[in-house]
Amino acid sequence: MVDALLHRASSCTLAADEALLTLGLLLEHRAAGGDLTALLGAKLAQVRLTEREADRVMRTLITLAMTPAPRTSVLWALQKGGDSRAMPVFARVLKATLLDPSRQPLAEQALQGLMTFGALPEIQHAAKAGTGALQAAAQEYLDVFG
Repeated sequence: MVDALLHRASSCTLAADEALLTLGLLLEHRAAGGDLTALLGAKLAQVRLTEREADRVMRTLITLAMTPAPRTSVLWALQKGGDSRAMPVFARVLKATLLDPSRQPLAEQALQGLMTFGALPEIQHAAKAGTGALQAAAQEYLDVFG
């Protein structure tokens, strides 16, 4: 099951986003528990990632996020893993997309990932250099946690 999801997540098809959503939820479920039946259906909700599978999913997501044009859904799934290995990936993506209005959704998702880890220097930079919703989100975070 995990192999099939990873294969689809690595593709450039519409099925990739669905696979990434599923992988992100499975990573999050591994850490938080709860019932995913309503989100994933009965069959997928029974999947429990082993430590080895979760590591493989995280490594694959990191690889996908390091491409020149990663999908926003890759960063979303990566954030759900709660794994500190993702922090430099989020920082890299934010730096690469911060000033490009056409890549704003990607920058915003990278910022969300950085907020997960409380990465204050990167969030402060986004509050100063960013624009629009990204800048506002960074400043709001700093007003509460910074």
